[in-house]
Amino acid sequence: MREDFDQIKNVDSGVKTNSFSVESLLAEIKNDRPLMAKLKELGIGEEELLSYLPILVSYQDNQKEIAAEEKDFNGETPSTMQMVLEISDAGKLSFHYEETTFQKEKRRLLENYYLRDFPDAWLTASVKSFKTAREKALKKIISSPLRREILKKWVYLYGEQGGGKSYALAAIANDLARQNKKVAFINANQRFDELKGLAVKEKNKFDEVMKTLESIEYLVIDEFGSEFKSDYVRDQIVLPLLSERSKEHRITFFASDYSLEEIEELYGAKYGGRLIAKKLVSLIRNNLDPKAECHVERGLENMLSR
Repeated sequence: MREDFDQIKNVDSGVKTNSFSVESLLAEIKNDRPLMAKLKELGIGEEELLSYLPILVSYQDNQKEIAAEEKDFNGETPSTMQMVLEISDAGKLSFHYEETTFQKEKRRLLENYYLRDFPDAWLTASVKSFKTAREKALKKIISSPLRREILKKWVYLYGEQGGGKSYALAAIANDLARQNKKVAFINANQRFDELKGLAVKEKNKFDEVMKTLESIEYLVIDEFGSEFKSDYVRDQIVLPLLSERSKEHRITFFASDYSLEEIEELYGAKYGGRLIAKKLVSLIRNNLDPKAECHVERGLENMLSR
C-alpha cells in the first residue's frame, strides 16, 4: 500500500490527521472514473469515501498490480488476485478476492497446450498484433490452413535464426488455444530425443506420446532439422508421426533453419537413407500449399521484442 496511506490514522472515527495525505488520496479516488462508477453502482456516495478510504486505497493498489502483471507478463511471478468490491449483509462496503480475468484466460490457454516449448513471455503473443506489411504477409501464410477452402493444411517456414519464425508460430498457436483448440508446440531437438529414450525405457509412454502428437488438432514442430539425426529417429519417430498426421489431415506447422532440400540432404546423408529422406520431404511437400513453403528473411526481429 502507498507510503502516504501509512500516515493516516483514526479515519473510521472521523479524526483527520495528516490532512494533506488524506485529501490527496481522496482526490485520486474521485479522479478514478471506473472506481467512482463502480461505487455509484453499489450506492456509495462521495460523502462516504472518507470512511471507506482504507478499502478504496487497497482496491486502487490492487488494480495497479493487476495492470502491471498484464503488461509485464512473467510466468514465474505469483498471480495477483483481483479485489472485488461489494456490499455486505450489513449494508457496508466490503470486498472479496477472486481470480483475475487475465489469469482465467492464461489458465485456459495453458490447459489447451499438451506440450509448450516456448518461453512464458510469448504466451501474450497473438497474430492480431501483426501490423507491418511483412508481418501481415506472414500472418496470411500461417493462417491459411485455417481457411476451409485450403485443402493442404501444413506450413513450412525456414530461414536464418532470429527472423521471427518461432514467435509467429507461437502467436498462431496461442490464438488457437484461446479458442479452446488443442495444441502442441514442440522443439524437435528436445522432444524427438526424449521420444527416442522413451522407446527404449518406457515403451507404453512412448506409444502414448506418439499417439497424442499424431492425433492432436494442431501441432507446431519448432527447430525442425536440428534434432539428432539417425535412422531410428527418421524411421520410427518423424516419418510415422508425419504420415499419420497426413492421413488424418491434421494441421501441422514447421519452423526450421533449413530448407526442405537441405532437410533431405541431412536425413539422407547416411548410407541407404536417401530414398527414405526423399520420401520424408515428399510427404511434407504433398501437404503444403505452394505458398506455404516460405523462406522467412531476417527483418522480423522486432516481433521478438514484444
